[in-house]
Amino acid sequence: MYKPLPKYLILAFLILLSAACKKKPSAGMSEGRIKFGITYEQSRVGGYSSSILPQEMVMVCSGNMVKNTNKGGLGFFSL
Repeated sequence: MYKPLPKYLILAFLILLSAACKKKPSAGMSEGRIKFGITYEQSRVGGYSSSILPQEMVMVCSGNMVKNTNKGGLGFFSL
């Protein structure tokens, strides 16, 4: 007795497999830049004037890499 069911299952599996292997675009962004402004509640924080503390932070993302930069101290330092 002839049973064509396994052939149809194999064919359906191959079609499903070929459709699933197509490269899909990524769902999110892969690179970007975010700039944060830093503010302080008091004019003097921990004995230091808030004008010499960091005023901004920039986060740059590219692929799997992330870079954070803090600027402050009246422009004298950058981390």
